[in-house]
Amino acid sequence: MQINAQLPAATSVDAVGRDRVPSRGRASATGPVRAADSAVRQAQWRDYSRTLPGGAGLSVWQPQFNAEASRTQMAAGFLARGISRLGALESALSHQIPTGTADPALQRRTAEFAELWRSRNAQTGGSVGPALEFDAAVPARRAFSIRGVDIRSMQAGDSEILTFSFADSRVASVALEPDLADAEIVRRFDHALAPAGVRAAADGQGGLTFSVAESAWPAVRDALAMRGGGIRWPTGQFSRVQSVAVPDAIEPARWSVDSAEDMRSTLQQAVRARDAFSQAKRRVDSALADISRSIDAARPRNDAGRAASFAQSFRALGEAPDYRTLTQFSAALAGIRRERVQTLLKFPNMDNATQQQR
Repeated sequence: MQINAQLPAATSVDAVGRDRVPSRGRASATGPVRAADSAVRQAQWRDYSRTLPGGAGLSVWQPQFNAEASRTQMAAGFLARGISRLGALESALSHQIPTGTADPALQRRTAEFAELWRSRNAQTGGSVGPALEFDAAVPARRAFSIRGVDIRSMQAGDSEILTFSFADSRVASVALEPDLADAEIVRRFDHALAPAGVRAAADGQGGLTFSVAESAWPAVRDALAMRGGGIRWPTGQFSRVQSVAVPDAIEPARWSVDSAEDMRSTLQQAVRARDAFSQAKRRVDSALADISRSIDAARPRNDAGRAASFAQSFRALGEAPDYRTLTQFSAALAGIRRERVQTLLKFPNMDNATQQQR
């Protein structure tokens, strides 16, 4: 672990050769020697880094890959907690329904799951959406509709330009003509609003559905305004539009346990919610398995040849005749005693060593 902790700083190995290039006015006879020595050390460093656990030259550990793996793990944890809480809620409801009244414990369980659902975006890093869709690479989006803006109404009337205004003072305009095809209307809205982070799509029922990143939804909901030419939308000043969010797949805030009938309804919804959580969890588990396979495929095999290459490259770097490289190696090797290394080399693995010690 100490060796790995020093890796980022070891880039100075490459810099050593550049720092020691002879300056003007100094005899340059050593220049090619210095350059060759630097090139050798750089090649040795590349050989050394390829032997480290984690992939060739550590290239597999990229920030994007790590971020997606982290969000996938967060999603798995959130879904597991949801399944657990829903299971406990179902059990409590089954026991409480015959009594016809809810006790404080049942109300608390219902509130706890509702709170978990409200924190979905934060707990999953935005990887799980309101319909329990999962995407570790693209943040979850909030779908919404705009009252009065649908495909049929956009096809009626003469030519007109609709202009949208956003919270950040950005504006976007959509040019419309009579009898445009459905797909063309969707394309124009999508093309015009995309720079503001809003996308448009057909909902399959003659309507337009818009979507925006969940983090941006409050600003869109509270500030989106539109101005027309007096045909499909009023002209003059911008007027606020009614943006209506598409309901979440699960709405625990609406669940009630006030009566036996309410508890039965909540139990049905809790069962459906647990099924949906379980399906989402299987998708996330599959993504985690893919990540694990990617890591395993990139991790070098610890065979004898690679170990020998590691030892040779590491030793060559340790013998580099410059202070900065040696200080890095000294820090990395601090606390490693000769006796400990010799003991480890005696045994093929730690389990055998432990057995013989016993």
